[in-house]
Amino acid sequence: MPIDFPNNPTTGLTYSYGGQLWKYNGVGWDKLVIADDANALYGISGYIYASSLATGLLYGGILSINSGNSAAFDITAGKGQIHASGSTYTADPAPTLQFVTWPAQTGITLQYLATNDTTWIYVDGAGTVQQRTEYYTDTQLEETIIIGQLVHPSRTFINLARTNPNVAYATDKQYEQFIRSFGPIKVSGHTIQPNGANLKLNRTSGTAFSLGRNWINDTDNPSVVSDGAYTDCIFYRYYRGATAGTFITVPNQTAIDPTKYDDGTGTLATVPGGKYTIQRLFYYPNTPSLLGVYYGRAEYTSLADAAANINFENFTEIENTRTNAIFAGYLLVKSGATDLTNTSDALILQAGSFRSTTSGGGSVSLTLDDLTDVIITSPQNDQVLTYVDGVTGWENKSVSTLPLVSSIRGLTGAVGITNGSGIGLSVSGQTMTFSNTGVLSIDGGTGAITNVARTNVGNTFTVSQKISGAFTSLRIENTILGTTADYSSSAINFYSGTTSTGQTILPVATTPISTITLPNFTTTLAGLTGTQTFTGTNTFNPLTNFPGGISAAGATFSGNVQAATYTETSNRIRVTNNARSWFL
Repeated sequence: MPIDFPNNPTTGLTYSYGGQLWKYNGVGWDKLVIADDANALYGISGYIYASSLATGLLYGGILSINSGNSAAFDITAGKGQIHASGSTYTADPAPTLQFVTWPAQTGITLQYLATNDTTWIYVDGAGTVQQRTEYYTDTQLEETIIIGQLVHPSRTFINLARTNPNVAYATDKQYEQFIRSFGPIKVSGHTIQPNGANLKLNRTSGTAFSLGRNWINDTDNPSVVSDGAYTDCIFYRYYRGATAGTFITVPNQTAIDPTKYDDGTGTLATVPGGKYTIQRLFYYPNTPSLLGVYYGRAEYTSLADAAANINFENFTEIENTRTNAIFAGYLLVKSGATDLTNTSDALILQAGSFRSTTSGGGSVSLTLDDLTDVIITSPQNDQVLTYVDGVTGWENKSVSTLPLVSSIRGLTGAVGITNGSGIGLSVSGQTMTFSNTGVLSIDGGTGAITNVARTNVGNTFTVSQKISGAFTSLRIENTILGTTADYSSSAINFYSGTTSTGQTILPVATTPISTITLPNFTTTLAGLTGTQTFTGTNTFNPLTNFPGGISAAGATFSGNVQAATYTETSNRIRVTNNARSWFL
């Protein structure tokens, strides 16, 4: 029967008639929710159903750049709903829906065109088109109608108009689409292990998520699959066909094949001796015995080389594994290997929680530790990730444990290096070279040289020293007394002050060597002045004068002796001439 609505209702207000909630939208009436148990669906209040609805766009609201003014935009007429759950701690939810409409609008001025690169557009509860310079807040996502963005990095005109609203319908469908985009996911377990000294593999028990995969076992738990462990798995091998995008499947194999790899030609190529490949392993939840194995796409020189290239090897999947299997791990294996437990020939790297489905072979993970080549152990502040090798991958370590120079002779931080006198310094790339540019050798000697006398310092000689040469001599100067002595093999010369002539002692090669005690002042042995003392037998040239007199005890004179005065004492002077003597 028709409902008797009031005349002249207020737009936007909610009215209750016939046990239903109605809202006038300015044109007609919108039924909101089932309000009483009499109209309940399967005994459940309409409130319960309405509580699962969402805020969002119902239709319209398409954004575009204004055709006559690229600095302005247009929006088509539209409608949306704003949902409030009405939940409490003491009663069933009592949701409300506010329907929002707006007319078509053109030439809307872009408020932040000159100051920002992007403007986010939404419609508020009053039906007014709003603009903001940042992404929407959580409150705006729940209480307004999200429309889209206007992109204007030029700051003078709109470059791009994008309409990407949150819609108020098909929420479950959107969730399903999101889940399927990731494909089946490993939740826990499903670790791949060598079966023994052979080419077989075992799988541990585990849990996986795959939409509908477990429905056949449990209708109340249709998508979470728990499988027990399996020993000696069966393999489906996959490699690319000759036609792009096609694959060839080799079913029901009982061992890994390390001898071949997939070069993309449609025919498997032989792996050269000593080379390694990367095979990818997949598991089909609810099919305990089966593993899918993709042949490697390239060859590598070592396990470390293969491990380092996991994220760079081009890889695509067949639809069967992409939609039905979880990614279990990588098998790095050497050509001709016969024992997967031999760590020199094989290495199994377990997959993280998420699969690897795109070219490049990388895995998406929730944390760094989920990455297949990262090991995080007891992380501490200020630690760094350091690459260990192609097998271990990345590990967290303290800087103090790394092979770095922490100080130089107690200096830390930036330390400067300069070269001193006689030391050369050159830099080439990361190499610094020091060289000796001073004395390289002494008299032909190199290395550690001893017994070298230096000038201007005292030197002690414990053995005889020799000066040799045609005209060589040794000069000794007393800078305080102003005296000089020159020693040579032919004479000894004494000088005083600036006098160019001095006293000379000449050696007589034909006579025996005589010991001469010189007085303590400059003299010659002829024409002596002062008191002189002679010991032993001394011979003087003829007409030698002794102006100071002669005092002798037991002296013997030969030849003529002339003295200026004579002193008579108890001692006498005897003069001997041939056989005759005179006593004076």
